[in-house]
Amino acid sequence: MSCSNDNTPFKVTKGRTWRRVVRYGSLPYVFHDIEAIAQSAPVSITITGHGIPEDWPVAVTSVVGMEDINAKHNPPRSNEFVKAHVVDADTIELNNVDATLFDAYVSGGVLRHYTPASLAGKTALFVVKDELGGTTLLELTDGVEITVDDAAKTITLEMDDAATAALDFEYGVYELALEDGAGVVDVILEGDFNVVEGVLPA
Repeated sequence: MSCSNDNTPFKVTKGRTWRRVVRYGSLPYVFHDIEAIAQSAPVSITITGHGIPEDWPVAVTSVVGMEDINAKHNPPRSNEFVKAHVVDADTIELNNVDATLFDAYVSGGVLRHYTPASLAGKTALFVVKDELGGTTLLELTDGVEITVDDAAKTITLEMDDAATAALDFEYGVYELALEDGAGVVDVILEGDFNVVEGVLPA
């Protein structure tokens, strides 16, 4: 999950396929009233007509009874969001949450997430430089190494093993941006870009 101006490091291992899926959302939060939570592993949550995209990060707050499922902070901190697996139109699972030993759900609670951004008509730009404003070390191309999927609300960056093996630098800084049809560019993610040697033979 990312919001504008997040600082997220990327690490690439030389000679290995690198793939990063970015789910871009922003405020305001979307809130869903929880109707039921099962004492199951993974935990199953009922929300009629939730409309949540697959693997979209979500957080639970204000549940009565099964308090262990609630985020520790309200609003939740970034590390308290977990990916939702979509079971059907009315049910999601949180795969990393085992609720079998939690107290039974009694009532209430909301599930919240950032608003998924529209990617329709957007082109993704990804550039790595040796420093801010410096020399370009790597540039990925939309439609080749970058796939923008508005239906899934994802931006996927990918380099095969040959491409990563050819990287001849160890450190840079990157920006991932979206450009609309009018030429307006919005940087949605930035951070350090590190290239490392693998431990196992390539």
